[in-house]
Amino acid sequence: DLKLRLTAIRRLGEQHSEQVTDELIKIYDADRTKDIRVQILRALVESRTQRGSAKVIEIARAGDDVATRAYAIRYLAELNDPASLDELIRIYDTDKTTEIRSQILRSLSERDDPRARAKILEVARTGETPELRIEAIRRLGDHGRIGMDDLLQLYSSEKDVRIKQGLLRAFADNKDPRAKEKLMEIAHGGDPIELRKFAIRV
Repeated sequence: DLKLRLTAIRRLGEQHSEQVTDELIKIYDADRTKDIRVQILRALVESRTQRGSAKVIEIARAGDDVATRAYAIRYLAELNDPASLDELIRIYDTDKTTEIRSQILRSLSERDDPRARAKILEVARTGETPELRIEAIRRLGDHGRIGMDDLLQLYSSEKDVRIKQGLLRAFADNKDPRAKEKLMEIAHGGDPIELRKFAIRV
């Protein structure tokens, strides 16, 4: 029964034992069932064992498929320590898969760490593709007032209309009062008509 297996795996992860971790890794390597593998990844993170963390990092770097790697990256971020943050940034810098990079940006946005925010800001400014830059801009909006400071600076310096539209969406999603003020300012004039219309729509 799948439900019972998932429950058993979760409970194994709570034992914080290297021996149990080794058994979970054996099951992961032998079983191709998605739900089982995802539950094992979570259990390995929750085990807080050295081999468990190493296995999750291995899968995040080079798992069998993008979906499994994305789960590994999400759970890796939950370790919430400097080493896992280093690993997330390293994977971002070496991997060229847009889905993986987007998941890393989402995971970084959940970290209350200046280095995580700095990486997101770097991608928002100079990311290799518009899609990644817009994803990073969206994640800057998750950082409240500090993120709003970054968004306003980016809007002032950005020339690409598509990126500016991404910034306008981020303003619309941000609860900082300056976001609404900026949208009103853009809607009333000073920017190209295309951006003025977009500011009104969002």
